[in-house]
Amino acid sequence: MGIKDKDGKILTESEQVLNRWKTHTENMYSQPEDQSDRRLLHRRTDDEPTPLVEEVREAMKKLKNQKSPGCDGIPAELCKATGES
Repeated sequence: MGIKDKDGKILTESEQVLNRWKTHTENMYSQPEDQSDRRLLHRRTDDEPTPLVEEVREAMKKLKNQKSPGCDGIPAELCKATGES
């Protein structure tokens, strides 16, 4: 099995593949966190109506517990604990 290096060349030697994964992982975690996902939370358009309070309550009731939170980092259990649903 092979993996591509940063230039697109296929690496097949075990040591080369391991080094490529090491480099990839180091680069992935050394970069500052991309905030673009968080900016999407605040973007609204005029085409979208504001959600009704009852729509939000119904959506909160349907949230499943013990699932990883979305890009806002807020778990479903915390939303439900507010008592608003």
